[in-house]
Amino acid sequence: MKNKNNLGGNRNISEKTIVEVVGGSGGKTVVVYGDGTVWERSGSRGARNNNPGNLNYATWQKDFNGIGNDKTGEERNQFDIDGRTAVFKTREDGVRAYKHLVFERYGNRTIDSMIESYAPPSENNTAMYKREAKTGILGQYWGTKIKDLPAKEKETLLKNMFRIEDGNGKYTEVQIGTVKK
Repeated sequence: MKNKNNLGGNRNISEKTIVEVVGGSGGKTVVVYGDGTVWERSGSRGARNNNPGNLNYATWQKDFNGIGNDKTGEERNQFDIDGRTAVFKTREDGVRAYKHLVFERYGNRTIDSMIESYAPPSENNTAMYKREAKTGILGQYWGTKIKDLPAKEKETLLKNMFRIEDGNGKYTEVQIGTVKK
């Protein structure tokens, strides 16, 4: 099924809604869809978790249909590296959560300040991330609060961050069963 979105054009993605995470590790997330089928999703973390920003799971994401992390489906503490990435019911939910984080929660920061928190040096090449995130954004806006950026610069920032976080945006899935009721 084709999905048209404003942050990546046409993509072949499943429009099924994830209702539960039952497990995952080693590049796989095992999910239950609304029809009760169980699927193993593999490929890029962002795509298989409907989370193009690779957001760590946090309770505020429940407002955006965040259903838990990609290992156990449960909320874990922020220092639990394995199983900390959020899973959203749909890709659109993950995009909405990402926009909320960048433009609302980090809205009073500049791009550099936001990235220092979002992609800290302990886990990322933060200097490279800053350069890549600002690609195509006019230099006059680099010191502007994110919430005050013109719409074109906001869209460019989000596209750049999606590309950095989930370059290929693809996943594959295999049905592995159904939920017994």
